[in-house]
Amino acid sequence: MLKEAFKKKTEEQNQEHNKIQKDKETAYQKLRAEQEITKTLTGKIKSLEDEVQRSIAESKRQGDRATTLGNTNETLSKDLKEAKDIIARLDAKLKAIKNEISIQSKDLTTAESKLAEIRLHTATLTVLDNVRSDIYNMLASSFKDALALFKEFLGHDIGRAQLQDTKSWDRVRDHAAIQRAIPIPASKSVNGKNMRAVAGLIICGRALAINVFRPTYLSMGSDIEELLRALAMAKPSQEMFIRAVLHEQLLIGYLSTNMRRLDPGSVS
Repeated sequence: MLKEAFKKKTEEQNQEHNKIQKDKETAYQKLRAEQEITKTLTGKIKSLEDEVQRSIAESKRQGDRATTLGNTNETLSKDLKEAKDIIARLDAKLKAIKNEISIQSKDLTTAESKLAEIRLHTATLTVLDNVRSDIYNMLASSFKDALALFKEFLGHDIGRAQLQDTKSWDRVRDHAAIQRAIPIPASKSVNGKNMRAVAGLIICGRALAINVFRPTYLSMGSDIEELLRALAMAKPSQEMFIRAVLHEQLLIGYLSTNMRRLDPGSVS
């Protein structure tokens, strides 16, 4: 009886011990699970903390960039305002220049119109440089022909009466073209004949210079010729223009006078 009771008591104790062990094992497993959960949560917390730190750093970087962009925007706004001011000033200056060009264009048109009107009263003059060599050749040829002509008419033997006409010889020697600058012997020698031909050529040349070879136009007196010669030394282009005008006006006057002379109605 006692043995059975002990056995039963032992079995009960074993069962209780097993239950305790089982509960202990269950509690240990639960603790291990909670530790794993705690470890996992700790990692997540660490990760979240790191993410928060990164977010803070990124926010600070974005804030710094926003500040920089704000400063840049302010600088660009100032530059834009200055550029607009410069453009406004340039537009005003351009408008003033256009107005000035318009005024100058009108003045130029007026000046060209007046110049065209003035040119209607001028003659076209030949540029001397273009024909200078031709003129030299023509003058040289004319000189040779003239000298040959005077030798033909004055380089021959003359009579005793002509040789003894001292008054005629003095008039030749005192002529304005010679004024005793060259010897003119009253003789039949070769030198005398040549000097008579040369004297005749000089006198004829002076007559041609006074009455035929005029400077561009025919004038009525010598005062204006002196003035134009002085002007040619100072302002050649102005002197040429004045000669062109005088040439045209004198030509018009000459034609007008001669046409009146030829008009039968003008004869009384």
